[in-house]
Amino acid sequence: MKEAEKWLIRGRKFERNGDYKRAVECYMKVVEIDPKSDRVWYDLVIAYDKLKVYEKAIECCKKVVEINPNHYDAWHFMGLLYEELKNYKEQLKCYKKVIAINPEYLRAWYNMGVMFWHFKNYEKIFFVKRSQYTIYIYNIFYLQVSALPILEDESCIFSRLEIFFNTQSNNFVPKAPINFKPLP
Repeated sequence: MKEAEKWLIRGRKFERNGDYKRAVECYMKVVEIDPKSDRVWYDLVIAYDKLKVYEKAIECCKKVVEINPNHYDAWHFMGLLYEELKNYKEQLKCYKKVIAINPEYLRAWYNMGVMFWHFKNYEKIFFVKRSQYTIYIYNIFYLQVSALPILEDESCIFSRLEIFFNTQSNNFVPKAPINFKPLP
C-alpha cells in the first residue's frame, strides 16, 4: 500500500472517531505526498468544517475546484461555508456554479431558495427545466420543508413538484414564515 493511502486511511479513522485535529494532520501528510488529490482536499474540507475553521475549509474547497472544476459537491460545500461566514454574495456564486455544472442538484436549488427567503427576495425566479415543465425556485424550498418530511430521491421530489405547481399560480408566495435551514 502506498504511503499516501496509509495516511488517508489513518485520517479517516480519526475522522470517524471524531478526532478531527488528528485527521487534519494525517490528511496534510497526504497533501505533502500527493498535492493534486482532490479526494484528500475534500476530506480536509469536511474535517475543518467539523472543527468550525471555516476559512481553512474554504481554502481547501478552492483547492478541490482548482484540481477538479466540475466537483459540484465542493462548490456546494463552499456555499454552505460562506453562509457560516455570512458572505452571501460568494455563497450565491457557489450555488450558481453548482447549478451550472449539475442543474438537477436539488440541494443547491433548495439552499439558494433559503437565501432568497431570508432576504425576502420572493420575486427572484430561477428556472430549472425538467421533463416538460418549469419549476420556480422560491417554491422548491417551501414544498421541500412543508410537504416532504425527509429528502427523497430527486425524481420523486420532481414528480411531487410537478403536481404541486400544476395547482399553484405563478405568484405563489408562502403565507407563514418558516425557519429554514440549508441542507448539507
